[in-house]
Amino acid sequence: MEPTTPPTPVPVRGRVIATILSGAALILLIFVAQILVTLEREVTHLREELATKQDLANLAVHIGPPNPAMAKLEGTCTDCHTKIFKMKKGTSGDMTMAKMKAGEQCGVCHDGKKQVGSKVVFATDDKANCEKCHKK
Repeated sequence: MEPTTPPTPVPVRGRVIATILSGAALILLIFVAQILVTLEREVTHLREELATKQDLANLAVHIGPPNPAMAKLEGTCTDCHTKIFKMKKGTSGDMTMAKMKAGEQCGVCHDGKKQVGSKVVFATDDKANCEKCHKK
């Protein structure tokens, strides 16, 4: 039988270097993750900031309204924002049919009486027009 040679142990220096490199990689990974989280927060903040600027309201001609059904409207974003709705999405409260029927939110204009151009704007309680806002 041939004598077996024991495995050569990794020198202490090599283990120290491997440990240092592993630690450095972990620190780098944590640092990159923190940068990504910070960037995501900044981007969110900038989007919210831009959405509140009055100057952007007049860009509706170029970027379009929030609801494609509104594309036929005459006027500007400021006809609804900030007179009826706040500029920042989600800050005007829950949209409800009860509020609209009471003349709030969309019901400010959609009362069946207001005219835009030569057309009367449909009322929020007009059953024939439900699908204009409520999609299946």
